[in-house]
Amino acid sequence: MTSASIESPGDVHFVQVKGPAFTLDDIVSAGNTGLSCATDNPGKLMGFGRAASALGVAKALGEIPVDRALETAVLHDFDAYSSVASVSAGVEVRVNEIIVAGLSREWSGSLTIAHRSMQDALDIGSITDLARDLGLSPAPQVPTAQARRIRAAFVKCEAQRNGTIRGRRHTMLNDGDIDQQRHIRGAVGAIVAAVLNDTALFVSGGAEHQGPDGGGLIAIIAEKGIRVE
Repeated sequence: MTSASIESPGDVHFVQVKGPAFTLDDIVSAGNTGLSCATDNPGKLMGFGRAASALGVAKALGEIPVDRALETAVLHDFDAYSSVASVSAGVEVRVNEIIVAGLSREWSGSLTIAHRSMQDALDIGSITDLARDLGLSPAPQVPTAQARRIRAAFVKCEAQRNGTIRGRRHTMLNDGDIDQQRHIRGAVGAIVAAVLNDTALFVSGGAEHQGPDGGGLIAIIAEKGIRVE
């Protein structure tokens, strides 16, 4: 925030974090040196890393009290989350790498950014509200001429952990062939693309503590326009 001249946490709209993931060899090597991991499953360990980083963002921006950003909250206290964090994990990095996107009072360019939290995978209302925040007019789809103003759209989503969406059963967590992240990214990505009239989206799964449980976030960078009420 300091390097971008963003003064207030309220002016931060998207925080991309890429953190390290660990191979099975890493996990075994740690055990051989007397260290322990939260789990010996590399995929599940990525979830712990994403969750911890998201709570770190929420703590740094004052979105949650300091006493809630604890190890015991990771993958347990899902009411504690960041509304702007988007965290990924991969073996290609060994430390957290962070990009903060927001609006500085010193910014005078033609682009702007805004974000909304999605309450669940079917929350079209948050998508249309965000479009209107940026001066777009989804009715129900952003017109083609307006869609050209969109420069980037970032989406974070996940399959609801209790196996339902709005009381209806979903099967994303029960598929033995395809990981649930593939299902939810395809479904939510299609919904967002349909509203924005634009398929050029960044859609990421694994939204632990990144928006409401079972939901996620959407952030859009667009050319400035007149807000539509």
